[in-house]
Formats: sequence, C-alpha cells, structure tokens
Amino acid sequence: MILHPSFVLAVMPGETPVGYASRVALRIGCSLRTFCNRIDVPLQALLEGATDAVALLCRSCQLPNDTFADTTFVASSGRRLLLAGQMFSVDQISRHTLRICPACIEQQLGNGGGIHAAWSPREWHILPLHVCDQHSEPMLSVFQDGPSRHRQDFASAIEEAVFKGSLGREETETVPESGLGHHVRWRLRGIEDDHWLSRQPLYAAIKTAEMIGTAAVHGVSQKWMDLGLLDRFEAGRVGYDILSDGDAGLRRLFADFQRDQNAETNSSGLLSTFGRIYVSMSQWDDVAYDPLRDVLRQHIVETMPFGPGDVVLGKEVKDRRIHSVRTVAPELGLAGVTAHKRLRFIGVIDEADAASFRSQITFDAQEHADDIRRLASALQRAEAGRYLGLRRVYEDVAPILDMVGSMNIDKTNLIDQVYAKEDLDAFLASILSKASLGPTAGFEPIAKASRRVRTGIANVLDMILKGEITDIRLSPAHKGIMSVMVRKQDIFPALVARRPWITLTAAAKATNIRDVALTALVRNNIIPSKGVSPVMLQPDDLDVFTRNYMTRWDVAREYRSLRGPKNRFSITKAIAIAGLEPAFDERKSFFKFYRRDEVLAAFGPPPD
Repeated sequence: MILHPSFVLAVMPGETPVGYASRVALRIGCSLRTFCNRIDVPLQALLEGATDAVALLCRSCQLPNDTFADTTFVASSGRRLLLAGQMFSVDQISRHTLRICPACIEQQLGNGGGIHAAWSPREWHILPLHVCDQHSEPMLSVFQDGPSRHRQDFASAIEEAVFKGSLGREETETVPESGLGHHVRWRLRGIEDDHWLSRQPLYAAIKTAEMIGTAAVHGVSQKWMDLGLLDRFEAGRVGYDILSDGDAGLRRLFADFQRDQNAETNSSGLLSTFGRIYVSMSQWDDVAYDPLRDVLRQHIVETMPFGPGDVVLGKEVKDRRIHSVRTVAPELGLAGVTAHKRLRFIGVIDEADAASFRSQITFDAQEHADDIRRLASALQRAEAGRYLGLRRVYEDVAPILDMVGSMNIDKTNLIDQVYAKEDLDAFLASILSKASLGPTAGFEPIAKASRRVRTGIANVLDMILKGEITDIRLSPAHKGIMSVMVRKQDIFPALVARRPWITLTAAAKATNIRDVALTALVRNNIIPSKGVSPVMLQPDDLDVFTRNYMTRWDVAREYRSLRGPKNRFSITKAIAIAGLEPAFDERKSFFKFYRRDEVLAAFGPPPD
C-alpha cells in the first residue's frame, strides 16, 4: 500500500523507523500495529530492523531507501542490536518502557504541528544516555506497556500523556551528561574518542564502565544489572572516570580492592577480592572484554602468588612474580611455619608480618629469587658443622661457621642461623685448594695441631686463608676441614704475628730462645711484659728484640763458615778475636746476646 502524500510526514533528524511509523499511524488515526498490518509490514520485523520491513515502510511512505540507515536498530546474533555501525546489547536499549525528554516534547508540541509533530530520536532508546544533550535534563521513563497499545507506539503514548497531563516537566532538573554518555554519542556520530574504552566494541565498553563503577561505588559483590537507572548512570560515570587513566586507573582500583579485602576479612582469594568483575571475566568468553581481562590478569599475576602451572582467567602463568609463604614452602621443602620463620630470619619478610596469615604475606619472587634458591639447600648450625666435617669439635663449630657467614640478618642468635650450602662449599674449597701434594711427615691433623699450640681451629683456618700458613697437606683418613694437615712450627710464627699478647712459652717457641733465657730477659725488664701467671708478651716487643739482638747460637747458624769441621769452639774464638762483648750481663740474660749491628760490622753479611 502506498500512502497518499497528505498522510506522509517529514522524517526528523535521528528518528527511528518505528517512531516514524507510530507518528504516521497517529496521523491516519490508527494504532502502530494496525498501520503495520495495512502496509503488510510485520511489526516484529520492523522492531528488529529487518531490511525488507524497513524498505517496505520507505516505499509505502514514498521515502528513499536509505532514510533510516543510521537510525535503525538491527537485531544481531548474541542478543545484540546494531545501530550506526555500533553494537549494543539488548539490556542497553529501552525495550519495555518509553523514555522521553519532557523539555524536547514541550518544544516539539509548541511548534503548532499537532501531536504527531512530537518525535523520538534514536538516543532516547539508549539507556546509558540518561541526559538530553539539548536541555541537559534527565530523560524520564513515564510510559509503561499496557494492554491497549504496543509499548513502542510512541505517538499514541504521547497523545495519552498530553491528555492526562503526565509528562512531568516540573519534576526535572538540570543534570550534566556523564563522560560515558559523551563517549556513546561521539561513537554514534563516528567521532574518534581517545579513551581506554575505545579498545572495545561499544556494548562491551558500556558494560565495562558500569561494571567498574558499580564495584567502586557499591562493592565488588554488587551486580550492576540489579541497579536502577539512576544508579547505573552514576556507576557508568564513575567507571568512565576511572578508565580515563587507562590501565593505571584500573590497577589502582584493583589494588584498593585488595587492601580493603585483606583488612576486612583476612582473605585474599580472587572471588572475594575482585567479586563480580572476576566472575564475569572468567565466565564470559567474548573477546570484546579482552582488554579488561588482560589488565586484571596482569594485575593478579604481578600482585598475587601465582606461578607456572597455575591458570588465571584462561591462560597459564609462565613466570612467577609474587611468592607467599604458602607457595614458597613446597619449593623449600619445609613446613609453612618453618618457611615463615626462616624467611623472616633472612630478611625476605618483615617482622611486622609475623602475625599475619601465611597466604597473605607476599614478596617479590624475582627480587628474592636468589635468596629462595640459596635457602632451599640451606643448613642449620649443627647440620652445617657436620657438612664441613666438624663432628666432634663442638666448641669450634660456631667460630668456623662465623667465617662462612650465615644468611640471617641478626647474627646474635646462634641456634636460628642458617647457612647456604654453596657458601659452605666455597669456604671448604678455599681451604682445601691451598693444600699441596707431598710427604706428610711432620704434619698433623688440624684439630690435633691446634690443640698442641692452644689455639682454635678457626684461627688456624684464618691463617691459611690469609696466607700466613702456606705449607698444607690433606689427610685421606679424614673428611672436610678435619682433613687439613699443618705443622705446629708453622703455626707459632703466625700466632706471634697476629696476637697482641702471647704467653712466655709461645714467645720462646716463636723466637727460638730458650725458656730460661727469655724468662731472665723478662724478669730483668729487658723485654717488656705484663701479668704474673701467665706472663704475657707483645709480639712487637719480641720483633724489636730479635731485630736488634741475636744469641751466640744465632751467630753460629748464620756464620757457619767460621766454624771448622772438628773445632766447635771456633765461633767462640772468632767472637773473642773480633772483640765482641755481650749486650747484657750474662747473669741477667742467662745467655750471651750480641747486638746485630756489631756482629754485622765484625763479620760482614752472613754467607748464603
């Protein structure tokens, strides 16, 4: 059926084909359903934006075929509607009520064109567009579906509302449009919006903004679909503002969720922390939500203890970023309590976290990867001593392990110290590598030698490491540190060189002066000393004495050529002939000492 030109109305900017058909039906004097039956257009097909139905409406009203190209809501798969190249979901379109801007209706009716002059633009059907862009007033849902007419029969509903005076103009107030509303309008007009939401199709962008805003305003467990129109408008506004900062804005919001959840319920699970956002991203397989899903997954992996083998939002985690005490315990082969204790000892976690739940105590897995690797094979004090071969010398374990160095921050509590096995191996290798092959005659195991010179094994090891004792052998009958063999005569000079005070006996052995002679020198204050029992001497004083004085036997050793094969008294005659006098009264020194400079002047440099 082709309408007479007198019944055909001008198409208004942005008018939908259903709204136009409703106005024409009112002009003819029938309902929308009756009009569609007369022109052989199925009303449901027209509501779904079927191409044939819209083309038949245009032909009946003598309109160009592309009249409603950008204003037709075309039904698509997945319960979605296509409008002007942008996709909406059905819950984002007003299908059960009619929405109007009272100020626009008043302006349209005031032009004198009659009731059929009132028309509805496409924006009135889009629920996220809560505010009229011309009058900055919120749109009202005032016309409910009734038995006498179809819910989309706009013109008939306006006529009834005008007759009843229920437009409600006096109840409205000026409200600024939200950022999400501007975003929707720009995309419908083909204007590029440099915003995070532009990564998604429009229907997904709207849902994402409302989802994020709902969680920020009402909590993570609130469903945004259960909110009223005003609450959804506010949620969309808040969500759009958060997403204006891009990924950083989302990450800050997710971090706030984590802090609030841990503080309120002592829980750190994904569902309790991220609520409906996590549920939606894990259940929806629509790739349109991948931008939000990727940011959430990245945040979870970087802030929560997930590692290789775990699947987060459909993807397997490749690298671990965060560890918790609970997740690191299996790697260490320890119980959770023990792992917690040792991590605290080595400074990976703070003392302030000691009372927290082990699943909530997290730390950077990559930053502390070396600490975790070393701690996995670490040994406690007794185990470390046995590992070095110190099985029976218990008094020497602590000082030797102090040379190795523990992983603990606090070194005072010996029982709680843990030692990395690689540090023990390196220490053992540094000692054993200095040993050389050769005869072991005169060498003793380090434990026996240290006891004979009355010093600790740790002191002897330190002398070896510092090169003060260089002649070392290994005993095949022992293991570890106990396999080291040294000579006691090599230990004495090293002890003398490093001790601030040494005993009289040790000093005699270090200087090769007889005990009675050294005792006489000390008693006559020729060599300074302190103490009575035992008498203690300073190595520096001994060094000064041996540099300036030498015994007759020292002269005999250094000037061997002065002594004939069978004449043992030749050195004495040589001294007498040279006129050398003892440096001290023999009654005080108990032995004859000569000044080195005088001996050098009399006999010259000693022969090689």
